[in-house]
Amino acid sequence: MSTVALRLTRLSVSETIILGKKIVAAMTAHVGRFEEPPVALAAVTADLNDLDKLQQERMGGGSKANTVLRNQKLADVRGELSLLASYVQTVSRGDESIINEAGMSVRSTGPRKYDTILPPELVLVEQTEYDDGLKLRWKRVKNARQYGIEYCAGTVTPDKWKTIAYANSGSIVVRGLTTGELASFRIFSLGAAGKSEYSMVVNRKLA
Repeated sequence: MSTVALRLTRLSVSETIILGKKIVAAMTAHVGRFEEPPVALAAVTADLNDLDKLQQERMGGGSKANTVLRNQKLADVRGELSLLASYVQTVSRGDESIINEAGMSVRSTGPRKYDTILPPELVLVEQTEYDDGLKLRWKRVKNARQYGIEYCAGTVTPDKWKTIAYANSGSIVVRGLTTGELASFRIFSLGAAGKSEYSMVVNRKLA
């Protein structure tokens, strides 16, 4: 059985954009096969275009704020492409020809090294200097390449969770929250083995 291999952490920003556009074009061309991607391809295209613009601004001597935005958008795009890779792996059932139809490559030799990946532990949520922000911190997971952050406002119900960001390190600041409203968070790991289970749920009201 073949396994999808994007190797996103080895790619430059420009290489990531090229690969992302290739994947979107290929999956769009084979929409009958890839009918329900976990991320709308139009949304991925929009993020790729935003990343391209931010990268061009950075190459032209953009500000520190531009670099921060570029890195955040790069993390978003990598997360979206990782989710698409997991989806294609499931749809293809390890068939290399189907993986290639999605514009993706397969591992060149041998089985994947890790069969499972653990969720983040020791998740903490803290106040920040931002009126609309909270900071999340967690213990990094061995073999995890990235982390997805899910958010639920107010009373927690299964249908209200949504993925709002991706991080490459063990912390992130979430902005745009409402003062006085209970904000709940849970985090999952992403790696060669795919997506982990969720971490414990943590919550806090923005003061």
